[in-house]
Amino acid sequence: MQQTPKLNTILLIDDDKVTNYLHSIVIKDMGISDRIEIQQNGKDGLKFLEECSKAGNMPDIILVDLKMPVMDGFEFVDSYRKMGFPEHHTKIVMLTTSSNPKDIEKMKEKGITDFFDKPLTEEKLMELVAKYFQN
Repeated sequence: MQQTPKLNTILLIDDDKVTNYLHSIVIKDMGISDRIEIQQNGKDGLKFLEECSKAGNMPDIILVDLKMPVMDGFEFVDSYRKMGFPEHHTKIVMLTTSSNPKDIEKMKEKGITDFFDKPLTEEKLMELVAKYFQN
């Protein structure tokens, strides 16, 4: 049986504290990352990532909500790409409750290939880990 890899850090960016709490429990229960960071919006997420970049300690996965005040998921992804973070294996995954086909189309147009409906589940996270972090 293949062992699940241990990830350095998973960053949750969502304005809903309950969602962040539930998603952090899923991650902790799976035991795949000792470090779970939470930011309430895209702008705060970018500030956090700047510090991570300076320390050479970027997250492995960023789970970002699509609809947030201050800076939504689309704005976050655009800004993240413009900031020129060092090449790293960080994977950005959009989480959403939106069933609007325009949102899905916009994600595809922006090259966001990884997106899941909320809530995050062990199965969804394992799918992501298997896709990117298992040899």
